Parts: sequence; C-alpha cells; structure tokens
Amino acid sequence: MPISLAGMRRVAANIAQEVGMLLDRQRPHPGAGEQQPGNHARRAAPTM
Repeated sequence: MPISLAGMRRVAANIAQEVGMLLDRQRPHPGAGEQQPGNHARRAAPTM
C-alpha cells in the first residue's frame, strides 16, 4: 500500500516539532545575540 504525500508531510512535521522541543530542552537559555527584545518604547511619550 503506497504512503500518501499528506501522511508523509504530517510525519515530517511531527518529527520537526519533536526535534525542536528536544533542542529547547538542551539549551534553555538563548545565547548571545539570540535574546528576544522586551517591550521597549520606540519613541518618547508625548508631554502635555
């Protein structure tokens, strides 16, 4: 019985998700240059 293309894509997506989760567990903290920016104001607040 041939494997459908949709089934193969679903398996590939599941494998990619599992690998990503395993890598996140091995490296819990982002390295230099990988930190996500916080909430920084882009410009000064207007004064009244």
